[in-house]
Amino acid sequence: MSPRISRQYQLRTICCAIALGTLFALNSCSSARTRVELRSDPPNAEILNSGGEVIGATPLVLSGDQLQKITVDGRAFATLNAPGHIATHVIFDIHGEDIHEVKLAKLDSVYFSRSLLRDFQAQANEMSKTLLQIQGLVALKKLDEAEKAIQEFQKTYPNIAASYAFQGSIELMRGNSGKARGYLLRAQSLDPHDPVAARLLGNRAVASSPAVTPKQAIPAIDPTESNPENPGAPGTSAPIPVPSTAPDTAGPGTPSGTQPGGGT
Repeated sequence: MSPRISRQYQLRTICCAIALGTLFALNSCSSARTRVELRSDPPNAEILNSGGEVIGATPLVLSGDQLQKITVDGRAFATLNAPGHIATHVIFDIHGEDIHEVKLAKLDSVYFSRSLLRDFQAQANEMSKTLLQIQGLVALKKLDEAEKAIQEFQKTYPNIAASYAFQGSIELMRGNSGKARGYLLRAQSLDPHDPVAARLLGNRAVASSPAVTPKQAIPAIDPTESNPENPGAPGTSAPIPVPSTAPDTAGPGTPSGTQPGGGT
């Protein structure tokens, strides 16, 4: 190796060493400055890591080993827990010196009212979605599939008149007028004002046929009776409300609309 090449090699080695030393120093400074302050409203909330270990209480400045306890792959995961408030999970990136303030929700009547409303809306949306799927199967004349879907639906929601109106429509399309009348009367007993059941009961073949009682282990409902212990259950005139989902545009043999009792 010539002296000139040797000197160039030495210079490159020195430059690399300086660069690595500078990078190490910068990383050390950055690590020394990395700190996160957690605050909460109300204060004195417990701070727990993802393993459920209590790290401290707010307000708290986390750094070093303490910060590492809530860090996973460069992100901080913690749960803030205060008496009378909802436990709140926080996830945030660690950039250096950060302050994070979290407002905890109270466990009060407003919270529970909103929770009940969300739960009710989710249930109503699920019912409407299933009834729309059934309506689509009936419209496509996939009667066996629709019948199976109705039976599954009624295991969870036995008192929704729309499902019986759909069954009546299916039997009418099959030419079973007596069975159709039985299902439609069942729907009407759940909701006396159901327009779909009323329309199909006006069908000449249905009106002139003796009703065949549906083969279901659900007692017939007298809309004049009441059951204060379980509103919406058999023996009550208060159906479970379901939001309207579709206009009544189906043919004579296909009920549409999924309000309780098949109304729109």
